[in-house]
Amino acid sequence: LLCRDRIANLFFINDLDEMGTDSVRVYQTDGFLALNYRNDGLCVYAYDSYDMNEVTGFLKRQKFKTLMGGGDTVRPLLPYFPGSSVLERRMLVLTGDSFRPALNEEYETRFFSDRDSIIQMLRLWESRREFNFVFSGDDDAAEYAGRSHVYYAGSFAGGTLVSSAVLSAVANRSAMVTGVATRKEMENRGYAKHTLSWLAEKAFCELDLDYLALWHSTEKALAVYTS
Repeated sequence: LLCRDRIANLFFINDLDEMGTDSVRVYQTDGFLALNYRNDGLCVYAYDSYDMNEVTGFLKRQKFKTLMGGGDTVRPLLPYFPGSSVLERRMLVLTGDSFRPALNEEYETRFFSDRDSIIQMLRLWESRREFNFVFSGDDDAAEYAGRSHVYYAGSFAGGTLVSSAVLSAVANRSAMVTGVATRKEMENRGYAKHTLSWLAEKAFCELDLDYLALWHSTEKALAVYTS
């Protein structure tokens, strides 16, 4: 699976290396595989034909808050969790050879690691219901600031963070993009598209990565990623 599926390679090698085997458990049935992250996120792969009844029965026995994976894998599973609190996060893949930047030179965009900007980013995520994130204060800020292989990017206006995007699990010529968000009062001005594009350009041109995995949980986010 690692040899033929570069996305599985991304999760297995990057995440297991970053979190350690004590934090990630691997489950497998015929044609189907799942990684459970601390009973919080369940990332699924369909790498061959599988028995849907067996897989859904298997999933219902697991504890998790977020179901993650490629859209073609996650979508058929969602009807089996009607009205549940399971949060869906689908994934797209962006490759360097297909990427065309869409930048607005008027926007001030940069990487950041200072405490004030990280706190602004975490408060921005807390304000977006789709993130399901609660900011706990200085401990959260210190924890995010101390993460390795993570790049925080943001567009600023007058020193205030307007839009964010995060490059994480940077290894193996690949990375994951998360944390794409814009302040509500600054929406529909192209900030998210610009910040994401700026980050992707840095990933491909300066970090020399080959592909990015883009997570999304709403159709609005999907539109930003594919425009």
